[in-house]
Amino acid sequence: MPTTPPDFRTVRQVSGQGILILGGGRALLMQVAHPLVARGVVEHSAYLEDRVGRLLVTLRPIYAIAFGTPEEARAAALGVRRAHGPVAGAGYRASDPELMRWVLATLIDTSLLMHRRFVAPVDEATAEAYYREMCRLGEWIGLPEEAMP
Repeated sequence: MPTTPPDFRTVRQVSGQGILILGGGRALLMQVAHPLVARGVVEHSAYLEDRVGRLLVTLRPIYAIAFGTPEEARAAALGVRRAHGPVAGAGYRASDPELMRWVLATLIDTSLLMHRRFVAPVDEATAEAYYREMCRLGEWIGLPEEAMP
């Protein structure tokens, strides 16, 4: 894991809009469209009892990694890795690169779509920079570089 956070300028530009929270439901639906991600959510998440709390468990580390101090970013990334460590069941584990790739791809796709729809157009160079920065975030939480979406 890097000792200092990379410059997430484009992540801040694209994801720094509060309106993007409207994409949360879309991203979640896309994530659980993968049957093994869905199984992990059902078997290891408190989403039925505490939907808002579960959402915050996801949002806090994302924002800390992208917008926090170097220490906050590192701590958040390690926290995500630790939280996913014991998440495993019949045929899946949260640290599986295929599943991590799927989840990261849904976040990238949803963020770009929501920004384009509600904030402003995103040109190809900005979308590419956003993708590269999000892949670096993916590496921080344990997705190997060769497994990026």
